[in-house]
Amino acid sequence: MKKKVLDSQFVCTDFVSPVKIDRDELKFRIVAAFYLKKRMNNDSHADNYEDYKVEPCKPASRVTDYVHDHFRIQFNKSLIPKETWGNCYHAGEQSIARRYLDSEMTWIYGVEVAKDSSSLVIEYDEGSIKDRRWWIPLESNKVIIVPSHLKYHISKNKSSEPNFFITTVCGGAQL
Repeated sequence: MKKKVLDSQFVCTDFVSPVKIDRDELKFRIVAAFYLKKRMNNDSHADNYEDYKVEPCKPASRVTDYVHDHFRIQFNKSLIPKETWGNCYHAGEQSIARRYLDSEMTWIYGVEVAKDSSSLVIEYDEGSIKDRRWWIPLESNKVIIVPSHLKYHISKNKSSEPNFFITTVCGGAQL
């Protein structure tokens, strides 16, 4: 009897180290985009209305390079960024559920996250068991990479401090 695996899903987590990331600059850029109303979409009914364009900068490039290089080394696949944005969630706020069927992987980077305040909730099916959830605690300087077709959201911020994130949706190319 021969066995063929038809579907396997994985999630990667890592702390961006030993690379030094100026997270204060990233936080500043997210806040600036918010105050300047540099939205990804100006239609208030659009899913990405609360996403803000983060201007290219050295700290964002360092995070992107880290994710790209480590993913390539471990999985022999390059991640090609398609779209990047920033979010800030205040006390009691959470993201909407998202998925990207036209991309391969999505990574979420915790720029500044209050301890034990929020999780990334990933929804998936496991064979005949539908609507399973996996909760990954979010932390400052932590990156989580998920397949883009999986639905996910950032859970409610249980802290009194705001949480800041950068998200990038990527295509992929086999090396």
